[in-house]
Amino acid sequence: MELRVTIEEVLSRTVTFEVPEGLEACDREEYVDNKIKEMYQKSNGKSILSADDFSGYVQIQYEDEEGLTDWYNLF
Repeated sequence: MELRVTIEEVLSRTVTFEVPEGLEACDREEYVDNKIKEMYQKSNGKSILSADDFSGYVQIQYEDEEGLTDWYNLF
């Protein structure tokens, strides 16, 4: 019998952006979304986060012939 496990490690970093004055909330979020997209485009396909950004959150999911488990935090 085999048991497959998918492991997901979460990287997390808080970044602060200067946003132009006078934008509505949804416009501020769109502005920052575009800035984040630019960061990824400039990274040439590489992650902008590193192991230093590991949040300590590890979630796993098991799968066997009986089905899949829900994702859950390992720690």
